[in-house]
Amino acid sequence: EARVMACDISFEALNLAVLSEQLNFDSNSIEWRHTDVLNESWDMDWPDIVVSNPPYILESEASQMSALVLNHEPHLALFAMGQDPLIFYKRIIELFDQAPMPEIYFELNPLTVEGLIQYCMTKDIEIETDKDMSGKVRFARIYRKSGISRKIG
Repeated sequence: EARVMACDISFEALNLAVLSEQLNFDSNSIEWRHTDVLNESWDMDWPDIVVSNPPYILESEASQMSALVLNHEPHLALFAMGQDPLIFYKRIIELFDQAPMPEIYFELNPLTVEGLIQYCMTKDIEIETDKDMSGKVRFARIYRKSGISRKIG
């Protein structure tokens, strides 16, 4: 009975997601929003949980990536452009760093995990990480101890 809201900066990605929802589920229960998380404030209902898979691949990693991915995935969704590879993580944490802070779940780039851990320490925010099937640190749960907390798994 969860209320689900999904956001993306890409109209193309949102249209594809809506189509996927229509093809795979009996109802249209997801609220789809066009949002630029880097440049907009959060003006919607306050969430209990935020799940984000932001662009996190470093531009320097492109030469090691499969042409299949590079040629078929939008670069906007893949690459953390610019100087700060944690820009999306920091912005999302800033958006929701208010009481009560929702739990935030991220997919991570294993190359930038330490930077995210250090950032969370400066904000006095708890972070737990988990590994993917290949043993790489790929997921994070971010929360405040003083806030509502749920156990993973």
